[in-house]
Parts: sequence; structure tokens; C-alpha cells
Amino acid sequence: MDIKDRFGAHVEPREWFLVPLPVIEEAIQKITDGSIGSYDYDPTIAKIMRI
Repeated sequence: MDIKDRFGAHVEPREWFLVPLPVIEEAIQKITDGSIGSYDYDPTIAKIMRI
């Protein structure tokens, strides 16, 4: 896979993460609203759970 970075240079990803995109979007929202500290990611069910 070939991806361009923000400067237009081609980069090849070397790491892949198994977190679904909706979970990443949810985490971004929680970071933005300041509540991320009350949550943890559970990889067995691929969800963000309240601690």
C-alpha cells in the first residue's frame, strides 16, 4: 500500500492496528471532550468501556 503524507511524499505503512475505525472516532471524541480518562479499550470485544 502506498500513502502520501501531508507533504505529498510517498510512505509505506509498517504497522497495522486492529482497532475498528468507529472505536477510533469514539476515542477522538472522548479525547476532545476530556472524558477519555474514564475509559479503557477492551481488545477482546473491540470496544471502549467505562472504567
